[in-house]
Amino acid sequence: MKKNDIVYICSPLSAPTKEGIRQNMEKAAHYARLVSGTFGCRAIAPHSFLPEYLDDNIPEEREAGLAFGLSILRLSKAIIVCGSRISSGMRGEIEMAGELHIPAYALLEQEGGAMLAEIKETSGTALPDRKEGDAWKHIRVALHMEESGLCRDTFCTTEGPERYFNRSMADGTWYTASPAGNYCENDCTVRADIIFEVIAGGEVRCLDGNGDFPGKTPFTPFCEFEKALAADTLAAHPGLKDYHAMKEKLLSLPGGEAHAGPHGICDNWLYALDFGEETEEAVGKASWLGTEYQVLAVRYTHKPTGFVFRNYCFRRSGKAARTSSHDLLLYDWEEEGAQKGENR
Repeated sequence: MKKNDIVYICSPLSAPTKEGIRQNMEKAAHYARLVSGTFGCRAIAPHSFLPEYLDDNIPEEREAGLAFGLSILRLSKAIIVCGSRISSGMRGEIEMAGELHIPAYALLEQEGGAMLAEIKETSGTALPDRKEGDAWKHIRVALHMEESGLCRDTFCTTEGPERYFNRSMADGTWYTASPAGNYCENDCTVRADIIFEVIAGGEVRCLDGNGDFPGKTPFTPFCEFEKALAADTLAAHPGLKDYHAMKEKLLSLPGGEAHAGPHGICDNWLYALDFGEETEEAVGKASWLGTEYQVLAVRYTHKPTGFVFRNYCFRRSGKAARTSSHDLLLYDWEEEGAQKGENR
């Protein structure tokens, strides 16, 4: 821990009375001042002031408070455990710090100052109220989003504070993750003693994690499911063409010659489609991790040429038409004579 580092103050808040909660808030503020003054860091105790503004009895406000505290913890270089007891909320913060590989210290107050004692273990018997011999911690998660382009599947906790985890499609490694716009960025590798219970449809579909444990059942990454679905769709519709054939077809049409060749800039021309006017037809279905998907044939018109074709893709069942989908890069179209007859 270096000078000016952000550190997280972890101390009790709950109490039987409002006065007791008020006293614990004041103690948290005291711990923050003591740690900042003694060690030259920036000690932050969110629970020393958030209860002034957020009502813990209102679920939305409680979640907002937990999310704020978690965001501060992610920025911290250390978590400082203060007070004479460890509450269930504190235990959750300490374990989360362990998952993020954030070192934990116990604050020991003494006359004229304070000192820190490193907590070597942040799971198992080192934390009160954990059952002796319970070596594995279980976290329940559900699919949050599929990120084929970034080679990872993103999951979100189904219980307690909202937390995100990425699973690499390449090797199955799990990472803690932080939201960054419309995706979640990897933080740190998840500890080997964490077992993820992957939930879908209210049921545990598989057990996975970075460690080896009895009953481990790794699942097929989304990208592999996507490849298998493309192969199945091609088998069900043998006449489908791939992206390269589709591109060549468009470039062979009147006006396409200007965009063909190694120096042609054709993307804007190729993708000049009638977006917003396309029609969809469900042609198949599939399931991954208990989530149902529809295979769709989407009918587009290429604006510069009037050429009509169908692009095959898939989307979670129940989502509205024309919402985002996953492209299988498979296509079909009718012969030119049939298209002319259709357009007359």
